[in-house]
Amino acid sequence: MIARSEHPRPEQSRGCVKAALLGLALLGVCWAAGCRGKPAPQAEEITPEPPREEKLPAELGAGDRPGTETLLWFRIEYADATSQWIEGLRRDDFQTLREYQRHLALTENINHPSTPTPLHDFLLKKRGAAGMNHEPPIPIYPPALMAPPVQYSELPFPKKQLLSSCVRQVARAHPHKTHPETGIKNIKVYRVIHKIIEPKLLAKLFGEGVSPLHPAFYLPYYQGTFDMEGRLLARDGSLMTPTVEEIAKMSPEEQASKQLDVQRMHATQDSFLYWTIPIFLVDPRDRDPTIPIILVNPRDDPTNPIFLVQPPNRPPPNLQDMQVINYVKIHAGDVEM
Repeated sequence: MIARSEHPRPEQSRGCVKAALLGLALLGVCWAAGCRGKPAPQAEEITPEPPREEKLPAELGAGDRPGTETLLWFRIEYADATSQWIEGLRRDDFQTLREYQRHLALTENINHPSTPTPLHDFLLKKRGAAGMNHEPPIPIYPPALMAPPVQYSELPFPKKQLLSSCVRQVARAHPHKTHPETGIKNIKVYRVIHKIIEPKLLAKLFGEGVSPLHPAFYLPYYQGTFDMEGRLLARDGSLMTPTVEEIAKMSPEEQASKQLDVQRMHATQDSFLYWTIPIFLVDPRDRDPTIPIILVNPRDDPTNPIFLVQPPNRPPPNLQDMQVINYVKIHAGDVEM
């Protein structure tokens, strides 16, 4: 007699699966009915606190910021002989110290200490002759104040390319105020260092009511005259040769080998190029505007001059009574003495 198998029949298996699925469906309906109307749990919202930053003080001294500042001054001359100055990163344009300090990194990218050049005597002679032949004459800083080699500072080529880009941006962002269709004749550029002011001198300034942002505390280096496309121009308005584009096509080795030739050629086409253009404080009792009054820098650091010493046997006047001779504006063509 053959024993009957204990395994369920296929019909019975299918029935069990259908019953299980129906039970799961009913369970889902009951769960949905129980959760209906209850909002889904949400993460707790946290309102971030606003950044705690102090407003920029009205008279913030250079000593309150880390290190010297590098700024850019642009003087745009339009085709109708009008002009305007654009100061890169004006302190008053920023609400907080953090915002201002972060934007300074843009101009700091253009600041770069240059190495002494073997052509210093040649360049100094060209600069001296150009200054004497200018009307009115434009002197250099007295050697007792600032050594002549320190007064010449040429940027390396990558920094020149970056400066050229800045000139193009300024030209596009600042058309003529009343006649935008008026073209741009040229743009003069000055790389300016805001010198460190030591505490003793800073206290003297505040005591006499003089701002640390006084023009005499800026050290301008003339970077050249450009067209609106950021190309360097010679004194006669023609493109300076070799051009930036021509130098960019050279290999780094070729650029290094021809550096002195390029310096000599550029100095012949614009002898003020890469030299400081001084801003003097002058005693109004003196008739000679080329004799500056110099405030003693307590650090006695030749790389951070403030000004030379007052002539002997004469007490210096109050700082508020000093006359400012701004040779930058004279060089740019804005002021005649």
